[in-house]
Amino acid sequence: MLGIPRGAADWVKRGPCVRLETPHVSLGEDGSRVFLDSPAPPGSVGWLAVPGPAGPLPFSSAMSPAEWRALRLAVKREVLGATVRRALDALDSLGGRGGGSVVVVGGPAGDDEVLGVLARELPPGTVVGRGNVAGVLGHRYAVAYGLATGACPRE
Repeated sequence: MLGIPRGAADWVKRGPCVRLETPHVSLGEDGSRVFLDSPAPPGSVGWLAVPGPAGPLPFSSAMSPAEWRALRLAVKREVLGATVRRALDALDSLGGRGGGSVVVVGGPAGDDEVLGVLARELPPGTVVGRGNVAGVLGHRYAVAYGLATGACPRE
């Protein structure tokens, strides 16, 4: 959608961005202006950026921070919200939904925006939460844990 490498897209989709207005000032998605602790990298002024692994990661100069926020949340709503709704509908057709709650695990569970999008997209009264795999692994490693426990013989 943005024409950027997949690795950069993985950072960009995670959350809020800023527009680097000057080498020393950024404009947030909520309209706030913040003085930067250190000057923005050369060539990134005028670009939207997110915190990346090596500092600010510029990714677009074609839209405002508010436009990117709206687009990012719309994509999450259309992809994740629609997928979870379909899964719940399939469960309903099999005889139940397990009490109106959804537990999110894996990488998407680390994204607070995903939890908010799902809470708004699902039927009223559906509780959305982040799982803690095996009570110790946090939200990650759900598939690996399931495969490992499924491969172990039961006594």
